[in-house]
Amino acid sequence: MPTGATVAALTTSLPETPGGERNWDYRYTWIRDTTFTLRALHLLQLDWEADEFMQFIADVEPAEDGSLQIMYGIDGRRDLTETTRDDLSGYAGARPVRIGNGTFDQRQNDVFGAILDSILLHTRKSERLPRRLWPIVETQATCAARVWRKLPVPCRVSRPQKIKPRLKGSKAGAKKALIGIKAPAQGGEAGKE
Repeated sequence: MPTGATVAALTTSLPETPGGERNWDYRYTWIRDTTFTLRALHLLQLDWEADEFMQFIADVEPAEDGSLQIMYGIDGRRDLTETTRDDLSGYAGARPVRIGNGTFDQRQNDVFGAILDSILLHTRKSERLPRRLWPIVETQATCAARVWRKLPVPCRVSRPQKIKPRLKGSKAGAKKALIGIKAPAQGGEAGKE
């Protein structure tokens, strides 16, 4: 049954370089990437599909602190634990074949700005803020406010996970969430359907 989710890739284990080991499973909805997908859907006037994606977002389960993960399964699943299939080979013999993605529980603060940017884009295009999305606006802004002054967390995935103290992208994404929240919030209840 369709869920409204978008996927970053339709297959797994396509190596970044021929014969390389960096062949991840991207068959998931990545919150940051779907901002660009949502923009494309609206530009192509696929507003129904864009709305279905926003309904998917309204249905996903946040983490204990209210934040969204960086990615979800297309069925909304949160646990994307990574395993390998040693009995299979990927494109051009690339190994290992990965099922799941070990970065699913990695904290990337730019998710706050990405999801709020998506909601703002969708609200402007549809000229309404669906009531189901307002709690996400509130929780993501609250989470962004809580973390944006802390040590920045990388907004790009690296393995093994390393925190680089001077990265700005993640902090900028969280700050974007705080700045972007002002536009819908100024409309108060009138912006809700």
